[in-house]
Amino acid sequence: MSGRLIDRARELGIGDVRGEGVATCGRALILLGWAEAALALHPFETAPSVRQGLHESYAVCLAHLGRFDEIRVYLADPLEPYGGDAPVLFMAQLCEAALLARDRRAVEIIAPKLNSNTQIMIGPGGVQLCALGRVPGAAAALLGEPTEARVDYQKALEDCQRIRFRPEIALIRLELAELLLEHYPQEQAEAHQHLDFAIAEFQEMKMQPALERALKHKGLLHA
Repeated sequence: MSGRLIDRARELGIGDVRGEGVATCGRALILLGWAEAALALHPFETAPSVRQGLHESYAVCLAHLGRFDEIRVYLADPLEPYGGDAPVLFMAQLCEAALLARDRRAVEIIAPKLNSNTQIMIGPGGVQLCALGRVPGAAAALLGEPTEARVDYQKALEDCQRIRFRPEIALIRLELAELLLEHYPQEQAEAHQHLDFAIAEFQEMKMQPALERALKHKGLLHA
C-alpha cells in the first residue's frame, strides 16, 4: 500500500512522500523482520533528514538491522535537536534504538524524558504504533532497576489489553518474561507462561525476529 501511494504521488508530481510510507507501515515491516524494507521507505538514504519523526524512526530501522555504528550520531547528544523540549513520541524511538544498541549512556539521558504514565501513543500519521510504557520498562531493566521495570511493564500490559493491542501485548509479555528469568528466579513458572503466550502470538502474527528471541529462552532455538 505504501509503495502504491509513493508511486501514485510521483505520477501526479506531488513529490517525495516516502515519509507517509514510513508512517503507514514502517513499524509493521520491522515487526515482520523486514527492517530493510522499512528503511527503504524513508525519504533519504545516506543523509538522514532532520525532520522530527523521520530521523528517529530511521535510527530505529538501523538499530533493528544491527547497524549500531551508524546510529551513534543520533545517540551522542540525543536531546540537542529539541533544545531541551523533547517530544515523548520521538524520544521513545531514540530510546528504542539506544536499547537495541545497549547504549547505557544514551538510555540514561533519554529515559527521564519518557512519561511512563503515557502508556500508549499513536504518533502523527501512525509513525510510532507502540506502547510507550514498554520503552521505559526496558530502559529500567537495562539500567538495573528491575522493580521499576516490572511496574512499567505491568501498567503497559494492562493498557494494551484494554484496547487489544496484540503485537505490543506479545512484546511486553516477552520482555516481562526476560525480566523474570533474569531477576526473579523464584517466578520461573510465570516467566514461561508469558513466553508460551508470546510464542503463540508471534507465530500467528508472523513476527519472526521476536519469535526467534522467545524460542531461544525456551531452548527451542540455538543462539
